[in-house]
Amino acid sequence: MRFSVLPWRSSPALWLPPIGIVCVMVYAATYVHPVDYAGYLPAAIGNAGFFLLFSCAVAAISSAIEIARLRRSGMIAVPQARSSNRTMIAVLSKSVVGALVVQVFGIVWLIVSYPPVGGDLPWIVIAMYVTVIAFHAMLGALLGALLPWVVAAAAALTASYCWLGFTQAMPFPAGRYLSGVIVVQCCTVDTALTPGPIAVTVAFAAVSAFLFFALVRTLVTTARSRRRRRASVVLRVLTAWVAAILVTLLLPITQTYTPVQDRTDSELLCDGTAPRSCLFPEVAADGTVRRTIDTMWTNLTDLGLTVPPDITGARGDSTPESVHMAIRAGMTPSEVVYSFTSSLLPATGVAYCDESDYQQRQTAAYVAELWIEEKGGHGMDIGAIQTQAHDADGEYAPFRTVPIESQVHWVTATLPILGTCDRPVPAFPTS
Repeated sequence: MRFSVLPWRSSPALWLPPIGIVCVMVYAATYVHPVDYAGYLPAAIGNAGFFLLFSCAVAAISSAIEIARLRRSGMIAVPQARSSNRTMIAVLSKSVVGALVVQVFGIVWLIVSYPPVGGDLPWIVIAMYVTVIAFHAMLGALLGALLPWVVAAAAALTASYCWLGFTQAMPFPAGRYLSGVIVVQCCTVDTALTPGPIAVTVAFAAVSAFLFFALVRTLVTTARSRRRRRASVVLRVLTAWVAAILVTLLLPITQTYTPVQDRTDSELLCDGTAPRSCLFPEVAADGTVRRTIDTMWTNLTDLGLTVPPDITGARGDSTPESVHMAIRAGMTPSEVVYSFTSSLLPATGVAYCDESDYQQRQTAAYVAELWIEEKGGHGMDIGAIQTQAHDADGEYAPFRTVPIESQVHWVTATLPILGTCDRPVPAFPTS
């Protein structure tokens, strides 16, 4: 007799993925923004972790229905040309493949909607998606082995969402490594994924999938009259799974909220002398960021403002010798000007000394920020500086009328003072 399981045309692994793909498209258009991953392939692949909500649901529901129908038909109990293991794998692999189609579509959607210009493909993240989806498929299969298919499908959807939501919302970082959503919004262009912690998630998901597969096989193929054997397998599987959870939660490398590390300075591409701008290849690719930095630095220094000659597009606090800017690939000139300006202001924000002084410092910070944006962005197409939006106290308009030397002197004296309480902020110059 020819071996046969549910044909593809009637399998939920065929008709559920299109529903998942539609959900991915709607979710991506509504909640996923290009600024989170633009121009950097690891960030695009990581942000596809959002779509585990849908691919895991497809895997869980499909497996629940497949196993529930298989159990009801008694097909796996009838001698076949294949072993029960191969029968189970043939049934469940369709669910995993269908869910992977949804996840791969989400990845391709992000890459095509805003093509990254660089970065290595994070294979460890791809492996994590595969194992996490397999785990949810086995979770759904377990419910299908215990419940009627309609109830099993609803329970599988609930269990999948609850697992992702519960582990993501745990009050300590290690819990996130149980879900696979750890790489969502993982990295900026100046950071890279750390493979070790992600490998822990891969291992946990793979072990969980194997344990649940063994449990499902026992429940489906073992007669209910053999309660002692079934109970023994259930106890051993659950014990091993709890042990896997505890190991994952207690490992030192899972105690960080997101598995990222700073990229090394050796990856920076430096150019020029005054200014000397050092950018990561993904940022330096089109030249817009570097040209904007050069123009802004030249504009400010020509006016007499002292600006450090070394500008680095990486994490870190600015110092009198160098400016560290928050930069991403694909930034517009206006965004570069804003980032450069923010990097010249205190990294810790305006110091709070007392109520009256704080208001004065806030006003001074607004004026200094607007002045740097306006003067530094001179000659560039960055749009009009919205002075009225920030100039709550009406100080910037009269400040622009005083001689430029007085403006430069005031900004030079004010910038170092804003973040400390050592000295009061200088009064605004008058014409």
